[in-house]
Amino acid sequence: MKNLTSKTRVLLAISVVALVSVTSAYAETTSMRAHIPFQFRAGSALLPAGQYQVDYASAFSRLMLRATENGAGVYLPHWPTQRSATAPQSGMLVFHKYGEHYFLRQVWSPGQSEGYELPASKVERELARMEKAPPATEIVSATTALE
Repeated sequence: MKNLTSKTRVLLAISVVALVSVTSAYAETTSMRAHIPFQFRAGSALLPAGQYQVDYASAFSRLMLRATENGAGVYLPHWPTQRSATAPQSGMLVFHKYGEHYFLRQVWSPGQSEGYELPASKVERELARMEKAPPATEIVSATTALE
């Protein structure tokens, strides 16, 4: 009976440590909001115009884009990138535009020099081959979710 109590205490201690770790991880989440006035692609998803929230959880290295109206979201593949010290430090979403097709390619948090680059989707690569010209760039302002 004494062993069961010791085992229970160990399991309880492990559970508490796990809970504290998960709570800390969520505390390190960066959130931004942006109104995107056009239909666009993010990763393989085609998304409608509207209000969006972008969340980045550093502990999990997850970048998530979520529509604020219906809560639908998509996790986005990404890698870190740096902007120059002279670049504006505003929050923004950077899109590539081919004709009437928009593709989310970068996410920049306000006041940060590090951002996130998204890979070109299969659809964007096909349009780029057909266009044979560099894409136009469209920038949408983003603010922290607390503003």
